Amino acid sequence: MAASSIFTHFVALAFLVFFLKTTSATSNSSFSFTDFGKVSNFGSDIALYEDAEVVNGGYIVQITSSVSSSID
Repeated sequence: MAASSIFTHFVALAFLVFFLKTTSATSNSSFSFTDFGKVSNFGSDIALYEDAEVVNGGYIVQITSSVSSSID
């Protein structure tokens, strides 16, 4: 009886860990302005910081992480 209860709790915990791992792995931090040039009353002044750049004709802001590496 006790072994069945422990096994049930273990299965529930394993499922919870699997679910949390998969949901955290699917995070997407990209975005795009599909109508950036089409809206005439939209102010087109934007500020970009760090390694961000406007690509694809001004419709996408690409943000990359800066990794410093040194080769001796």
